[in-house]
Amino acid sequence: MSAPTGGSSSEQSDVAALETVLFRFATTDDNKFAPAVVRVLPRVLQKLDSPSKQVHAKVLEVFRHINARMKDVPELQLPVSALLDVYIGAKSTLTKTFALVYVAKGLPQMPLEKRPQALQRLVAGVSQLKSKPLRSQVSHIFASSLSGFNWRDSSGAAAAAMYFFALPPTVKQV
Repeated sequence: MSAPTGGSSSEQSDVAALETVLFRFATTDDNKFAPAVVRVLPRVLQKLDSPSKQVHAKVLEVFRHINARMKDVPELQLPVSALLDVYIGAKSTLTKTFALVYVAKGLPQMPLEKRPQALQRLVAGVSQLKSKPLRSQVSHIFASSLSGFNWRDSSGAAAAAMYFFALPPTVKQV
């Protein structure tokens, strides 16, 4: 695969960098794949903020490869905190959507004691979301991540849930 001939030099360099990521992922053993994904996935997600359709297409190729390889490496722990950083700082709805997809995939593998902080970060920005589908996606991820917590312990999931349910009704509306 070679870089496209049209477009800006920034666009061409982004596409070339993504092609390099694809090649390296394709040639990486399963035991080295997880650290590579942890390091690269947040940066690849940020490329979706680019206005370039060619960059978007190449990012989607990288995602397809990651998703296929994740089936072979079920113990892969995605970098949920870094993915939440991307979600919170993203400019485009597309970037936020894909960041949330990978947050949802990463939360079940995250240690139980670290999930409340991640869930609090997830729901903290829900009031600023203009997109109803994104609010629904956040609500679904939040609700599906609450299982397994000790609800008698007020410092864990209960605190995250109380934070969410204390939000004004207009914020929680999905």
